[in-house]
Amino acid sequence: MAFPNVAARRAAIAAPPQSPVDRLPKRARARVARLQADAQDASDALSNLTRKLNAEVARSAMSEAAARDPVNVEALERARVRQRAANEAFVSWRTLMNRMNQFLVAGLVGQVCREYEPPNRKRIRADDDRPPKKRVDAIRECVLSLKFEIEAAKRAPLPRKDREQRARNYLQALIEESQPSMTVGKDGAVSIGLGQGTKRMPLELSSSRQIFGGAIALVGIEAAVKTLLPQLEDVPGAMTVTARKARIDELNAQMLELEREEEALIEAAQADGQVILRRPDVNIAALLGVEVR
Repeated sequence: MAFPNVAARRAAIAAPPQSPVDRLPKRARARVARLQADAQDASDALSNLTRKLNAEVARSAMSEAAARDPVNVEALERARVRQRAANEAFVSWRTLMNRMNQFLVAGLVGQVCREYEPPNRKRIRADDDRPPKKRVDAIRECVLSLKFEIEAAKRAPLPRKDREQRARNYLQALIEESQPSMTVGKDGAVSIGLGQGTKRMPLELSSSRQIFGGAIALVGIEAAVKTLLPQLEDVPGAMTVTARKARIDELNAQMLELEREEEALIEAAQADGQVILRRPDVNIAALLGVEVR
């Protein structure tokens, strides 16, 4: 990096390195701080409940009578339930924080990150009077459905013409790899070689792949396709590569909008004192309320 003068160079050296969080808009940086605090609270809660569980276990182990005491048995079971719930929350938060950190470190490199503003200036639809928890559950069902649709689009078969072209491309690669040639010596000895440069080998030492590619070169790609490839038919749901990508992008955009509303509902519920655990696989851009381009 070139500096205009010595003073600028010294200032750059003295300045602290930019944190990945510094690349975020102001409100997103505040969200990161809140999320990190919530994750720490989950870790502290797990530690406290684990200590309480251990204390209940120790109390029950003091004597056979204590182990059979209904009060101790009930207290121990309650402690186990709370500790399991806290552990699930902690694992979820840990996964979410790892993904967020990965997004901050690698996902913003070379990208422009800005605060997301919904088109209608409202992050939550006003035409739904259900409680936030039920609305979040409904959104998550829609998100799951969209994920299934995305996977189905990824596995969608190619149209007949596209599959035939894939076959032609494959055969062309074999031909380029084989590069068959023939020489006849002065004594009439015939030699056939396959391959290029230092990888060139006599026919007797060539691989079956090279030999097949050489044969294709002799008969021609179209003749090989006509001979080797059975008659293909279009199948229902076939999509070109371009159409498949467009469909997946469309579904991902729909899912991102739902996840943005999901996050807005969770924040609104928290403001009212309700706790809704975030999904560990939520889109981090939706979680932080940013757009990345």
